[in-house]
Amino acid sequence: MGLRVAAWLVGRGARRLILLGRTVPPPRREWAQVGDQQTLARIAAIQALETAGATVRCVAADVTDHEQMRRALDPDALDLPPIRGCVHAAGSADNWLMRDLDDERIRSVMAAKVGGALILHELFPPGRLDFLVLFSSAGQLLNLPGQSAYAAANAFLDGLARHRRADGAQDTISLAWTSWRGLGLSVSAAAINAELNARGTADLTAEEALLAWERVSMTAEPNLAVLRVQRDSLRGSEPVLLRELRPVDTTPAEQAAIWSTPRGPELLHQLRDQIRAAAADALKIPPEKLQDKQPLREQGIDSLLAVTVRQQLEQRLDIGLSQTLLWEQPTIAAIADHLAAEHGDPPA
Repeated sequence: MGLRVAAWLVGRGARRLILLGRTVPPPRREWAQVGDQQTLARIAAIQALETAGATVRCVAADVTDHEQMRRALDPDALDLPPIRGCVHAAGSADNWLMRDLDDERIRSVMAAKVGGALILHELFPPGRLDFLVLFSSAGQLLNLPGQSAYAAANAFLDGLARHRRADGAQDTISLAWTSWRGLGLSVSAAAINAELNARGTADLTAEEALLAWERVSMTAEPNLAVLRVQRDSLRGSEPVLLRELRPVDTTPAEQAAIWSTPRGPELLHQLRDQIRAAAADALKIPPEKLQDKQPLREQGIDSLLAVTVRQQLEQRLDIGLSQTLLWEQPTIAAIADHLAAEHGDPPA
């Protein structure tokens, strides 16, 4: 993402860039001997920036280390003019439910975003820059599962942008991005896209994301969410953030006929049938091959297919379901019991 942003800035007139990260390409004299494909791609991107007329300095530093950052961004040491703009896109992701978090996991996720942003805030107080752009995430606005620490780190960036604006400076904006297609931190793009689609949203190409950034760069708002909204997919289970964006003629779906079934064994039986059918459809197997009391994970439902099953159940039952439903209720029988209990019919 950093190299894509750098190319975009050069295309808009930037002529001196510092690319800072934990690691940098080897010295230029060694570029001809490089064999690693990822390093070669980075070198090619840097050469493209220089061909476009930019002077590029690659600097290795830990964004969470104040002294390293101070030295790395010293314009005199780099033989460059004073820094006038900064993009803070560092971060790490680690998917854990809140109940499974510990101090180490929280710190590992928050360090780069929170610690790095605070150091930049100290090195470049409000009013010192033409722009400070903080890369936040829309995950916490969309209730994506497993992002407790990551959501907190991004919410901090949003708050920091508001804090800097409160002093009267207009140089800071925090952009809560949706997923950039093929880029960024997502461990499984397919799983992330399934979660986005379940909420009536989708990813963006890098070009679309950067165009959105250009459109809001002069806004008076200190933080904004950048999303693709699929309005026809908003069915009532979408996050609160998006509910006012439903098409005007959308009316709530009639309650599924299953909920008119008398409470008791018959309802549980029908719920199990619906859950079994949804899981079988996701696995492309006959429903009778699935066991009601064996964990679905052991029967082939991975994290991506769990999203598909949940979406199917929402459509079949006309209800919104928790993103963690299949994590917390691992079997068909447990899911049926849980749904019956949620609708006022606790299992015997």
